[in-house]
Amino acid sequence: MVNLPVLPITAEAVFILDYPVIPWAMGGSADLARNVITMVGETRAMGAFLKNHGLLTLGRDLRSAADATLMVEHTCRILLAIHSTGMNP
Repeated sequence: MVNLPVLPITAEAVFILDYPVIPWAMGGSADLARNVITMVGETRAMGAFLKNHGLLTLGRDLRSAADATLMVEHTCRILLAIHSTGMNP
C-alpha cells in the first residue's frame, strides 16, 4: 500500500489522506522513534504508514486507535481491489 496513493474514494479515506509514510528504520531503534515523532508531529495525523513495518494509529484511547486501524484496513482493501482489476480509482 505504501507505493499506492490513498485517494478520497470513501468518506473514511479522507481521514487517512494525511498519513505520512515514515522511512524504514530498525524496529525498536532510536531512529525509528525519531522518525515517527517527527513525521507524525509535523502532520498532526492520527496515524502513519511505517515503511516495511506496517500501520501505526493513534487515538484518545485504545478503542479509538483500533477503530482507526479498521478504517484504514477497509480503505486499503477497497484500493487494492480496484488496483487488482487494472483500474485506477
